[in-house]
Amino acid sequence: MYYYWIPVAILFLAALFSDTNTWSPFQSDQVKAICAHMTKTERRAAIRRGAWWGLLVGMVPGMIALVLGVVVFRSALVVVTVCFLVLPLIALVLYRKWLPSVVRSQQAFLASTEWARSQGIKPEDIRLYKTHENAELRAVMDSNEFVYKPCWIAYFDLLGFRKRVEQGQLGLVLPDYHGAVAALTKEAHRDIRIRWFSDTFLFYMLDNSRESLFEIDNACRSFFHRMILKRIPLRGSLTVGNLYVESDDVLIGPALIEAYDYAERQDWLGFVLTPNARDKLRSHVHNGKTDYDVLCRHDYREYDVPVKCEDGSDCPKTEKLPAYTMNLIRFDHGNQDLDEARHIWDALEDMEQMARDESQSVRAKYEKTKEFLSETVPGLSR
Repeated sequence: MYYYWIPVAILFLAALFSDTNTWSPFQSDQVKAICAHMTKTERRAAIRRGAWWGLLVGMVPGMIALVLGVVVFRSALVVVTVCFLVLPLIALVLYRKWLPSVVRSQQAFLASTEWARSQGIKPEDIRLYKTHENAELRAVMDSNEFVYKPCWIAYFDLLGFRKRVEQGQLGLVLPDYHGAVAALTKEAHRDIRIRWFSDTFLFYMLDNSRESLFEIDNACRSFFHRMILKRIPLRGSLTVGNLYVESDDVLIGPALIEAYDYAERQDWLGFVLTPNARDKLRSHVHNGKTDYDVLCRHDYREYDVPVKCEDGSDCPKTEKLPAYTMNLIRFDHGNQDLDEARHIWDALEDMEQMARDESQSVRAKYEKTKEFLSETVPGLSR
């Protein structure tokens, strides 16, 4: 009868030489991290779920083995052998219908834990078993050069870049590009990552903390301000969300897609906060005020931002978003001389003049931008 204790002994040894919170030898490292950060209530719920699934999984093969082993063959060894043989057979038969629902249920439970939510982990992002992770991805994760979590990221699109390249004017603006990036480095934006390729600039942080928000926001506003004064038209957006970063060379994720969408769809020269960024700012409350309230008092204002239609046409359309005021609110409050703000207006008029041979839709971008500035600071226009 000692054969009955063989499965029990195997499970006991597996638990003995593993962390009691993450004992399963088949768990992925992601699931182990979630389990290790579970609260007591969440751990009790996980134990109840495990007991229920264990009972469900063990009951069917156990009953079959009991009938065949004890009643038919009258052998304890047969009971143990049948248990090991019947369980994989049943799992194979029910693989297509039963297993996917079990996996989705487990993913949903793990993603609902407090720590997983704080990391922005979604059910579909969770890989339950080590077999789901190929060797190449495993090597990347073990190298400590892999990040996939909520991060702040900004996307900038330089307008008219292709024309400059085709007309051989790239050498005239490259020093300005390099100068703007170098200036950010000198201003002690140490933790911000900057990537530049063709007409695109990416700024990002490796977390979504409040400190990182102010770091990247300051850098983005400074960059946008400098480029406008250099007569380089651009548009951009700042957002927060899941981002995959590998050795700072590979960036993938919904946050990057959203930042790209909100930058490219703008039909003017502007820098905006996306809805996700706005919601995140409103969730930060200090001294009775949200970070969103503070930023809108000094650097942004809700505005009907002109955007392109989904089909790429220039039909009249707007979306209410927090738009960067290029420091004009600060000027209006008397913190600086209003004459200094006119430099921005002069830069816009110069860029509009340089675009005089462009299509009406291109020239309209400058008019829409000037209209925004005029409404922000009445009396600024001449």
